[in-house]
Amino acid sequence: MLSAAVVEGVYPQGLKQLEALSKRLARDKASGELQAHVQFQTIWAVWGLRSQDPKQDYAKVQDAWLKQLDAFAKTYPNSPDTAEALLQLGMAEEFAGRTEQAQAWYGKLAKDFPSTPRGRKASGAVRRLGSIGKPISFAATGLDGSPVRLDQYRGKAVLIQYWATWCEPCKADMAQIKQLYSRYAKRGFAVIGVNLDSEKASAEAYLKQNPVPWKHAHDRGGLEGAVATEMGVMTLPLMVLIDQKGNVVRRNVHVAELDGELRRLVR
Repeated sequence: MLSAAVVEGVYPQGLKQLEALSKRLARDKASGELQAHVQFQTIWAVWGLRSQDPKQDYAKVQDAWLKQLDAFAKTYPNSPDTAEALLQLGMAEEFAGRTEQAQAWYGKLAKDFPSTPRGRKASGAVRRLGSIGKPISFAATGLDGSPVRLDQYRGKAVLIQYWATWCEPCKADMAQIKQLYSRYAKRGFAVIGVNLDSEKASAEAYLKQNPVPWKHAHDRGGLEGAVATEMGVMTLPLMVLIDQKGNVVRRNVHVAELDGELRRLVR
């Protein structure tokens, strides 16, 4: 548990209340699950406020937060909040480029909380992180209601772009992908868009104003939906590049890297 000195020394108001509540729950012998939840909320509150403080060293704040999440997961292995702690630990390692460590955290989450949304998302992330050189399946419903499947594009190099109208980098990427498509489509390059807006009308309106010549699937569940969960899509933008045999070439390719990859894949 965070000490009162730590809590009061950072942001005294709301955090002091959380600390007081935690002490009262311990005194009243409240359920371990409830005590764990208050502790978890305290960890989040400290991290959120510290990370917004320009006087703080963000790298140190992040490191302290991850250590607290690790300690929380070990102290409360069966708490529902531990699923979120493990997910955050996995994401932090993935974004730092430490794939093996990320797979370990995601794998633990998938194993310990298999029936939860976070556990299923972690299982998808393990699949994605280990997908290089392996075939994957993809099936979803298009914006027009027709099926969109990866096996429909066998023999072509395929880019799967996960996007949403609220993701500005995704829309910038789409404009560049359109240019590459005009250059490489006749040589065997295809694109599948996967829109993650909650309402498909948002995607339809955007594409009407900014048309592109490839199909788009839609999952109204967004980042928490089945399509994003299957591949462990944590944030946007995310693009997966697949070769003509259906094997993953890049599990998170940047738009600036696409031209070089396509020159190698499609001749």
